[in-house]
Amino acid sequence: LTSIVDLSLCFVEFDGGAAFAFIRVFRIIRVARVIRVVRFLRQLRTMIFTVLHTLSSLGYSLILISTIILMFAICLTDATTTYLVTDGEAATADELAGLYDNWGTILRAAYTLFQAMTGGVSWSEPVAYLFLLPSIYVPMFIVYIAFMVLAMLNLITGFFCEHAFEAAGSDREQAIMDQLMQKEKYIEEFR
Repeated sequence: LTSIVDLSLCFVEFDGGAAFAFIRVFRIIRVARVIRVVRFLRQLRTMIFTVLHTLSSLGYSLILISTIILMFAICLTDATTTYLVTDGEAATADELAGLYDNWGTILRAAYTLFQAMTGGVSWSEPVAYLFLLPSIYVPMFIVYIAFMVLAMLNLITGFFCEHAFEAAGSDREQAIMDQLMQKEKYIEEFR
């Protein structure tokens, strides 16, 4: 819109300085719009660079989380299968179905642990079936939740934030753009 107005004003003859001031205002608006777009693209470029820079950290984080989930899943599945083989007759059909659905195989247990950690299921639901097992497994599940939610996820979030700041700071093009902007500020101050 400002370009159209700028072109139309170039073809119209005006008398006096007020018309030229009007033209200058439109040109300033156009320059401000270009600066805003360039700033947006610079921020977008920085964000993309940061995401790409943290992908390797994401892979290692997923391996670590998967390893911890797998260790707990193996332990809880072993306890579940031992209970089903030795004391399974004492439970009701609904309890056995819930116990098997949540903890019956390593993949089901890992899925339940992942859901409990990420809020996909309230962790009080799967822990209810652990009360059928020996008493050590309920506190073990609570320790798992506390460790994964309070410690591990916060640690990984901090790790990603640190790497994101490093990536944004090491972006060479970003540094060049910042230097050019600083140079323009200095030039404007001396005028």
